[in-house]
Amino acid sequence: MNKEWFTDYAEHALRVINIETHWLELRGWITKNGRHILIGDDEDGGGSSGGAGKNVDKSGKSGIIKTDERFDLDPNKINKFLLLPGAKHSEEFFNVGYKPGDYELLFDDIAAGFDMKKAVDFRHNPSGKEGFSIFMKLGVTKKRDFRTTWERKNSKSKPRFTSAYRNSPKKR
Repeated sequence: MNKEWFTDYAEHALRVINIETHWLELRGWITKNGRHILIGDDEDGGGSSGGAGKNVDKSGKSGIIKTDERFDLDPNKINKFLLLPGAKHSEEFFNVGYKPGDYELLFDDIAAGFDMKKAVDFRHNPSGKEGFSIFMKLGVTKKRDFRTTWERKNSKSKPRFTSAYRNSPKKR
């Protein structure tokens, strides 16, 4: 390696760190109960016309992306599937009191019900990924049994949420 390459790389790294630092200052991370919450750039949940907020608004709609250290859950799974009027299982969620804008509430309810000790129906697909289900009570006005489905690369990796729908453990 020559000295010029190293200098260019170091300058680039400093610019990236500087950008990330300013971005985090503008956006703001909050840690609450082991979860990291990214605060959006405007309070009404709308997006900015450019910059980092645009990516958050595409997926989180509320301007907030919530995470949990135990699992991954793409905000689009809630906003564009579970709570999107007319989507496959959305009516099941609306029937128990959730509304289309309840991303944070449903995320928190799924996080509260997530317990690997309650995981059942383990299966392996041809690509080697492991799938399983966790039954949990979800709802705002009334709690009902839902099957949440998850996938992970192997038994040591972080599970990724794939779906949720009404299903009682007794009706398997």
